[in-house]
Amino acid sequence: MENKTEESKTEKLTLGGLQLCSTPLQSLTQVKLPVKNSYWLIKTIDRIGKELDNSEKLRVELIKKFGEEVEGNKGNFQVKKENIQEFNKEFIELLNIEIEDFNINPIKMETLEKTNVELTSIELQNLCKFGFVSE
Repeated sequence: MENKTEESKTEKLTLGGLQLCSTPLQSLTQVKLPVKNSYWLIKTIDRIGKELDNSEKLRVELIKKFGEEVEGNKGNFQVKKENIQEFNKEFIELLNIEIEDFNINPIKMETLEKTNVELTSIELQNLCKFGFVSE
């Protein structure tokens, strides 16, 4: 369970945050971690997958709402130029939706340091920012 100090260091988890953290979390499944971390990582990735599947369905609906079918490419849609601003507004609104009741059990930085996981500084920053990795 997170204490008040840790909570204040992390940002609220949003769909956009999940998108940023999904790939780096997947890469953590390729390294040996303590069993508790591995268990929570699998549960977390499963939950993220479900959230991102739902957000992808909504993104496709937005593209259809503000777009048109691409000529000669049945079933593929593209946002119309005159609708890009409105599409972006609603898409950003979608990405900013806060995820409620997302139980994160962060992996300690020292645990990651003992592995051979390769993360970019931006990936690690995002994992820390949203509470997936703690000091």
